[in-house]
Amino acid sequence: MHIFPWIEGKLSALSARQRLNPMAKDIALAQFLGLLQWMWQVLLQDAALLYARSPLCGIFRYPLFNSPLFQLFAAASSSVIANAEEQSQLTLHNLPANLVSSIHGLLTGIAMEREQEREANLAQWCNLWDQLGALQGVVETLAGARGTRRKGQISEWLLPMVFPDPPLMN
Repeated sequence: MHIFPWIEGKLSALSARQRLNPMAKDIALAQFLGLLQWMWQVLLQDAALLYARSPLCGIFRYPLFNSPLFQLFAAASSSVIANAEEQSQLTLHNLPANLVSSIHGLLTGIAMEREQEREANLAQWCNLWDQLGALQGVVETLAGARGTRRKGQISEWLLPMVFPDPPLMN
């Protein structure tokens, strides 16, 4: 079915001219012919929908639209569109459930990341706590080795330091 049957011939002639002479580019003509092809498709599709709703409309008395090929195309288009509309309704009906599921998955992922970060922070805190205990032991050992006079001074310096307990592991 062709509304503008001469378009293909004009496009072929344009292509042949451009192959023979690269300077013979006619961008406006190429775009215009492309627009006519697009309009041809849209007009056929819209006419098929109109035929399904109003087959007695005056346009369907013209040769292109009263052919068996067009009537077959209109019938096929109607079923394709009905299926597409049914599918879109189903998608819209399931949208809230899909949206809730997506948000739930997103929140679960965020919660898992936070838990991993918390565990990493806790492990780092415990490591620092162990290092602090080792450092305190080294300082006390050094204080004891330097003699009793300085040991009293270092002990007095260490006693006021109260370190918090490491966080409890859940």
